[in-house]
Amino acid sequence: REKETGIVTRSANTPRYLEFDKSGEMVSDDGRLMNYCKPPEFYIDWSEEAVAFFAANNGLRNKHRYFQPGITYSVPGVYAPTFRVGCGQVFGQKGATIFCELLPQFDLLGQLCSRKCRFLIKNFLSHGVDATDSVIEQTPLLINPIEGLPPLTEQIVTHLRSDPLYDYALNEPLEIDRLVYAAYGLNEADIREVQDRYARAD
Repeated sequence: REKETGIVTRSANTPRYLEFDKSGEMVSDDGRLMNYCKPPEFYIDWSEEAVAFFAANNGLRNKHRYFQPGITYSVPGVYAPTFRVGCGQVFGQKGATIFCELLPQFDLLGQLCSRKCRFLIKNFLSHGVDATDSVIEQTPLLINPIEGLPPLTEQIVTHLRSDPLYDYALNEPLEIDRLVYAAYGLNEADIREVQDRYARAD
């Protein structure tokens, strides 16, 4: 019930704040793209009073998708899109979130964070600095799960949840990219083009 109508606050000490997905930072202070997972940046008051106010002022959009697992992504900016596991609670207008019933969450996240996917988005689908919904909708993905991909993606998320400074770039993503290249049938020349373009862009 509290998911629908808000938390009953019996005293000033009653916890009332939930994690809130919105765009936020895409690059860490030390220059790493914030893919896969990042610490919560925003919270929202989910008390009965606040939820009633949101409802009365058209502030609850797509609420049928609240409290579901999804993948959130950053829309604006030179480094967009970056993809991360959603908080699974509430998201705002700027908290673009993907809900997919065709692929396991960690398979989808691994594909989206791969260099191959970034290459396609930046070179063929997005013709500006933003990665809008229409860009994400056109991004080609394999519907059949890629063997070995979900455990690697989940491992990165687990590391980042325990240590947000975990430098994953030279670890699991190398194998993730190899699996994605093989699944899509890229040859050596294709892979070299993706890798070279990725190095120049990032």
